[in-house]
Amino acid sequence: MSRMEIALSALTILGGFGVLMIILSLIAKIVEKKKFESATECINGTIIRYGYPGDGSVYPIVEYTVDGKTYKRKKRFRGVKLIEELGKNKGRDLKAFEDEDGWLNIYVDQSSNTIKLGEDMWPKNTKITVHYNPNKPKQSFVEKPDKSKRPKVFIITGIILIILGCLLCYLIRL
Repeated sequence: MSRMEIALSALTILGGFGVLMIILSLIAKIVEKKKFESATECINGTIIRYGYPGDGSVYPIVEYTVDGKTYKRKKRFRGVKLIEELGKNKGRDLKAFEDEDGWLNIYVDQSSNTIKLGEDMWPKNTKITVHYNPNKPKQSFVEKPDKSKRPKVFIITGIILIILGCLLCYLIRL
């Protein structure tokens, strides 16, 4: 293989993978946007239990009924920020809040109890707003949509791969 062929192969592999990442992230972003735009109806759901994914976080599971059929949906967050307060949380309740960007912020220490946190933040049988698609009530989200930054990360990664492919192609040709 000549240097030119190797350079073009590097460009094709890295650049192609970068383009693929950009295309897939744009498709995911369009699908997510359509999902949120189609959720035009609101209903009050009831918190029935909690989920504990094992990363120190907690989320409520909400049950709602549309046209006599019952559905369940967990409240999603953009992510979880665990804020360590070693030794500062003793003797008081564990605190958590959802910020304006959709992150669940949890103050933790060695004696943190996420089960109690879930019960304190979202008591069982509390009413909470569920937005749903009237044509497909199973398509729903609790309170506000999770505005994920994953598509942006994949677009940026794709652009970086394309640039690396071009740079590698140039350097190999030297």
